[in-house]
Amino acid sequence: MYQGSDQQKEVIKSAMSKKIGHIVIGFTRNSKIFRPSDWAERVASVCGLFDVNCRLHYNPMLRPITHNDLSGLYIAHELEKLNPDAYHFAMDFAHRNQLQILKLGTTEVLHEVA
Repeated sequence: MYQGSDQQKEVIKSAMSKKIGHIVIGFTRNSKIFRPSDWAERVASVCGLFDVNCRLHYNPMLRPITHNDLSGLYIAHELEKLNPDAYHFAMDFAHRNQLQILKLGTTEVLHEVA
């Protein structure tokens, strides 16, 4: 489980409940599935923590997901404030690899970010 401060946990909980952030989809603008297939896990592990049993636990603000049967990455909006380096790393990765980025709003409507 994520072991951040109480304030960070509250910010994360608020962002997750409001579904504020981005979803990066493993599908390029050229209509190709992005490889390797574990790309989202690799990117999310940047903010992950290992427990005493050496198991990786993803940060709830940067975690792999599945969206319409494609690998994806959830990036909480609050990550930019709490860990700007990780936020920019994930977003830059998506832009450099021409991955589709969907923006989550409070109404939970997804749209492609130009």
